[in-house]
Amino acid sequence: MNIKNNLENIIITNKQAKTKLRQEILAIRNTLTKEQVVELSNQIINKITNSNYYKKANKICIYMPIRNEVDLTRLALNNDKDFFIPKVIDKEMEFYEYNKASLVKGAYDILEPANSNLLIPDKDTLILMPGSVFSQTGDRIGYGGGYYDKFLAKYPLCKTIGVCYDFQIVGSIPIEEYDVKPDMIISDKQQIIV
Repeated sequence: MNIKNNLENIIITNKQAKTKLRQEILAIRNTLTKEQVVELSNQIINKITNSNYYKKANKICIYMPIRNEVDLTRLALNNDKDFFIPKVIDKEMEFYEYNKASLVKGAYDILEPANSNLLIPDKDTLILMPGSVFSQTGDRIGYGGGYYDKFLAKYPLCKTIGVCYDFQIVGSIPIEEYDVKPDMIISDKQQIIV
């Protein structure tokens, strides 16, 4: 009984620490100007397109940016690859073909695809995943829903790159057993291979 209580306290402490760190980093991100978001996003896109993961992938999963996230939508101008964005259905996330003209507001008021062209993930799929905080060792704190963790647990063959601004990378972060590390992290200043 005592061991169980101690474990629950550790889990609560981990969750509280993650929440506090997430709030602190996102508060910094919210101070970015539109110009800074564009400039830093372009630097990150250049690093992504020069990575071997991107060059080898045929299917690229991006996301629709909110609240000053790195904006990867310019990547979808590349006609050599197929692009997909997430859609949340019943607390699960799947990716559907990206078509800028065919977007609707979905979960959390984030734009989602209106089409039904579902991604069939495989080894040629690259997931570019957002996050609130990343560590130098590749750990990731998302936004608390666990959508990417659940998706990647189902489709482990996909390659993953965590995408963030450099100030979102810290030395270490509290992690939980279901947290999935990306294969690589790319910021405006560095690339970390996990």
